[in-house]
Amino acid sequence: MSDYYQIVPVGTAQTDSDAILATLKAVKDGQLANDLRLLNYYHEIPVSYGATVDFIEGDMVDFGVHQHQAVVMRLEKSTIIKSRHFPHEVIANVFRADITRCMVTLTKFAYGVVRAERRRFVRVAVTEAVDVVFRTDTATIGGRMTDISVGGISIQQEKESGAIDVGCQGVARLSLLGTPLEMPARLIKILSEDGQFKYVFELDTSSREEAVISRFIFQRQVEIIRELKDHIV
Repeated sequence: MSDYYQIVPVGTAQTDSDAILATLKAVKDGQLANDLRLLNYYHEIPVSYGATVDFIEGDMVDFGVHQHQAVVMRLEKSTIIKSRHFPHEVIANVFRADITRCMVTLTKFAYGVVRAERRRFVRVAVTEAVDVVFRTDTATIGGRMTDISVGGISIQQEKESGAIDVGCQGVARLSLLGTPLEMPARLIKILSEDGQFKYVFELDTSSREEAVISRFIFQRQVEIIRELKDHIV
C-alpha cells in the first residue's frame, strides 16, 4: 500500500507518534469531535469509512471500523487516517484485524500525504488477462495489463525490454469488452516490482475510447466490490 502514500515527518518519528496518539486520546475522551475516517485502496478502488477510538495502550490503539474496512486493512497491513485535527494524514500499521467484530488494532503512527488522491482519473487494477502491445517507429513491446484509467495504462513484463525509454511516443493496442482499441501513448515510467517490470503509459484517448474504457472500469468496480463482500463470512 506504500504506493498510495508518502511519509512526511513533522518532527522526529517519536514526537510525531506521541502527537498523533495524544490527538487520538482526545478524540476518545470526547475533548475533540470524532471526524476520523480511514482510507485504504482495494485493487485501486478507495475504501473509506468512519471509525471510533475504543482503547489506547502505549502505541497500540483499538478502533471500531466498518467491516469492509477491516477486510482491506487485514489484507493491506496498513491504513490512512484522515482528520482535520491532524496537520497531515496519518499512516498506521495494522497489528490485528478482527473482521467478525469489526475491530482493528493500529500501531506505528506517522504523518504522510496521500499520493493516490492527486490522480486525475479513476484507476482500477486488472486481474483478467488483457494483452497490450505498444509500438513506436523503431520498437515494439508487449505485456499484460495491470491497471487502467481513461488517461493511462500499465503493463507488466518478466524482463526489461530495453527497446524503449521513458518519453517514447507510439501507439498502444488492446481489446476491452470485445472492442479493439488503438490509442496514442507515451511511456512515462518504468518500475521494478517483485522481479517484474512495469511500464506506465499516458494515453491520448478519443471520446469513443474513453467511453469503452469507462464502461470497463465501471464493470471492474462492480467486480471488486463483490469480491470485497465475498471476504465477509
